[in-house]
This record gives sequence, structure tokens and C-alpha cells, in this order.
Amino acid sequence: MKEALESKVKDVLSGVSDAQIQITLAKVVGADMGSIENVGLFKEEGETNIHHEPGQVILLDFWATWCPPCQKPMAHNQEMIHKHKESGDWKNVRIIGLSID
Repeated sequence: MKEALESKVKDVLSGVSDAQIQITLAKVVGADMGSIENVGLFKEEGETNIHHEPGQVILLDFWATWCPPCQKPMAHNQEMIHKHKESGDWKNVRIIGLSID
């Protein structure tokens, strides 16, 4: 699967100079996710890096403002946060929305 995706991306970028491609796929729970670097912050200036800590559950929600189907999952995530924020089980859960705009 990874090789097929890399091949397609390379075909699309064939005319682009200095393109760098790195694709990492993990299919198992508990796999090291590495880090997502230089993520712009929503409510303040600057950037941050997203790192997984042991014992933590991270839900990455990729979305775009122009994507109507993205709205329903975002609303569901917000409901989960409000419904369960007082639960001790949720102290190690992070829901991170990453806009591709």
C-alpha cells in the first residue's frame, strides 16, 4: 500500500524540483506515531509540535473548511468532549483537529 501511494505521489510531483516525499503508515494500535511538527495554533500566535506520551490516546481529526462532510465528525468530537470532560477516563485523551486549509 505504501509503495503504491509513494508511486502515485511521485508521478504527480514529477515536474516539481526539490520535492521531498516521506510517507509513514502504521496499522497497529500502540505504534510510535513520531511527531507532527510546526503546527499552527488556533487561538494564539505561533506553532507547536504534537507528540504522543505513553498512556495517552490521541484522535487526529483532519478536516477543511470547504468540506461539508467534515462538519458532522467535528460536531461529534465536540459533544464527546463536553459529555465526558469530567470523567477521569478522559484525562489522557486528546482530540486534535488539523485543518488542511
